Amino acid sequence: MSDQNTANHQFKKALSQNDLSSSSAAHAAGGVEIDLRRVLMTFWRHRYLIVIMMALFIMGAYYISGRITPLYRTSALVLIQQEKLDVQNISAAQFLNNERVDTTQILSEVEVIRSRNILLQVINNLKLYQDPAYTYDLPYLRKFHQIEASEERKQGFKSFNLNSANQDGAVPLMTNDEKWRYERELGILISRIAVNLEIRPVPGSMVIAVKYVSPSAERAKQVVDMVADVYVNDRLNRKFAATRKVSAWLDSRLDILREQLREAESAVEKYRGEKELISGARAEITAQQISEVNSQLVVSKTRLAEAKAKLDNIRGWADRPVKIESAMTLGDGNVLGTLILKQGTVEQEYSDLSKRYGEKHPEMIRVRGALENIRAEIKKELERTAEHLENNMSVEKRRTEVLSENLRELEEKRKEENQAAIHLRELQGEAESIRQIFMAFLESYKRSDSQEDLQEADAQVLSYASVPLNPFHPNVKLFMALSAILGLFVAIGLIVLIENLDNTYRSALQIERDTGLRCIGTIPVVKVNKNRRIADYIFDNPNTVTTEALRSLKTVLTLNQRHMDKPLDVLGITSSLPGEGKSTLALWMARLNALSGKRVLLIDCDLRRPNIHNLMGYKNNLSLVEYLTGQMPLEDVICQDERTGLDIILGRSVANTALDLLSSDKMVDLMTRARTEYDLVVLDTPASLAVSDPCILAEYSDHMVYCVHWDGTPREIVLSGIKQFKDLGFTNLSLAFSLVDLRRQAKYGYGETAYYYTHYTEEEA
Repeated sequence: MSDQNTANHQFKKALSQNDLSSSSAAHAAGGVEIDLRRVLMTFWRHRYLIVIMMALFIMGAYYISGRITPLYRTSALVLIQQEKLDVQNISAAQFLNNERVDTTQILSEVEVIRSRNILLQVINNLKLYQDPAYTYDLPYLRKFHQIEASEERKQGFKSFNLNSANQDGAVPLMTNDEKWRYERELGILISRIAVNLEIRPVPGSMVIAVKYVSPSAERAKQVVDMVADVYVNDRLNRKFAATRKVSAWLDSRLDILREQLREAESAVEKYRGEKELISGARAEITAQQISEVNSQLVVSKTRLAEAKAKLDNIRGWADRPVKIESAMTLGDGNVLGTLILKQGTVEQEYSDLSKRYGEKHPEMIRVRGALENIRAEIKKELERTAEHLENNMSVEKRRTEVLSENLRELEEKRKEENQAAIHLRELQGEAESIRQIFMAFLESYKRSDSQEDLQEADAQVLSYASVPLNPFHPNVKLFMALSAILGLFVAIGLIVLIENLDNTYRSALQIERDTGLRCIGTIPVVKVNKNRRIADYIFDNPNTVTTEALRSLKTVLTLNQRHMDKPLDVLGITSSLPGEGKSTLALWMARLNALSGKRVLLIDCDLRRPNIHNLMGYKNNLSLVEYLTGQMPLEDVICQDERTGLDIILGRSVANTALDLLSSDKMVDLMTRARTEYDLVVLDTPASLAVSDPCILAEYSDHMVYCVHWDGTPREIVLSGIKQFKDLGFTNLSLAFSLVDLRRQAKYGYGETAYYYTHYTEEEA
């Protein structure tokens, strides 16, 4: 009992370790690694589903493409001319500003082409309001389309009177409700044209691309060409209108300037007459007079200054005698000069006599008296000269005052004349400015008048649209390619769904991860002829995949028990459900071991649905039931296989007493005796989920092989069947896949030994 508990503990520990390692591997695979080969093999396995789905989607796309109305697109190019710049004399900032202006200009022209007025002209010129393709649901527009061509209509959408009929009275008056319905339908028509019209500037140029989409190739060309022509004509008309507007403005401005010039010239002549500035000679005379008076005043002031200086010298001579040379300059020159010379002579004589005579000498007295007389005469002469100078000073002073007064009067007069001249020049300058402005406007008027007849549009159509030969929509090739891709993704989704909904085991890794048990074999499914038995397959086909798989299973079981230091005397084979090939596997394993020279006993322990006798072609009237019930001895119920020497105890269906018989003492005695007499005992047990018999038979077995139908038995059933053995603490349990379709398994890309068996050629038995 202690050995069994120890074994159970070791089994649970190993199972938990297997679970942990399996979960870690699964986590690593899910989080980091992707088995690309297995993914590709999964897709290859479902390749027909992928091909079918892609083919269905391609056919659907082709069918839908044939039902879609084809659309044609064509385009025209319009060049917008710009003002040329003098690149030699332009700054970088001006160049950049000009580039910005060009971008703004081209975008503005795009909006002009897309504007309502342009589209209205296109509609009128092409009479699109009569085209059912555009007005199929616009009855009021078709009814009142004549209003669209009226002159009032051309002035703008809101400017004409919808109540007015045309001249022939064909258009009836519209009610208010009809007015707004007509306007609404007109807006709908314009929107239908605009939604299919694409206006886009060509990058890096002054070219605008006009594109239009229509179900009719001819209509697409007509609309594009008409939009281009209407736009060019509209620009030309705008230039004509601008020129006429400028001419009218210049004309009115010239009339105003002409009247202003006339008034300015009249004011100049009138002011010149009032101020007597006809010839301008008066100003020159006044200037000459001022110059002459100024010269005379300077001379008079000079004389006055000289006389005053002489008078001051004469008055100071008596108190402060001056030299003879100085005194000579103050007199008239003849009298005073003669007296001074005479004085000089007498003084010389006095000096000479004073050297020879004394002061009282008669000659000295004579000379001294003569000198005094001469000095008295000089004094008188100076007094007379001083009086004369005073008289002259009075005269010069009066003259200076008169000249100064005349100079002031002339200067005042000169100021008045200068102010008048200044005002006259202002009037003349104003008149001249008006004249220049008038001449400039007159020149502009002549130039605009002459250019009005030579006006050219600053836009031109570079290339008109061509009639498209093939529709651009639907793009059948692209549509089918996208549909194929969509079909591929749908197929991938279905494959993922199918794989996720699949609830069976196909891989040893899967079943080992879920159960914690080892998968020690993969037994392929075989096909035999009706005239041959499946039990003889290993004899008839010794080199096939299945036979090799059985030999491998036998070897694994032997080595497994040898490594565990436990004998393999009793081998039990079971499964979850009937029909999983456990009886066939038990028979093959027994016969294969018997061929190797061992004494082998095969016991059909399935007392509910026995099958060994059917596989061997025997009758089961003598079976395990007869021995367990004491009706027959053991030797009578054992039959022998002639080809291998295998001893077989057949089974018989006794469903009500099967459990009691298998758990009886007779069964225990049988197993004890068989262990001593045979090298290997193979037990074919019932399905584990059907009955509880395999749990009892597991107690008699050294090892149990649990058969799982490859890609057939649901996972929950397999896990439930294995759980019964685990709950009882049975540890010597291994798994084996049965009824394996090797070709299908190879498609899954699993790495079991059976995958490599597909390299062998399997012959039918």
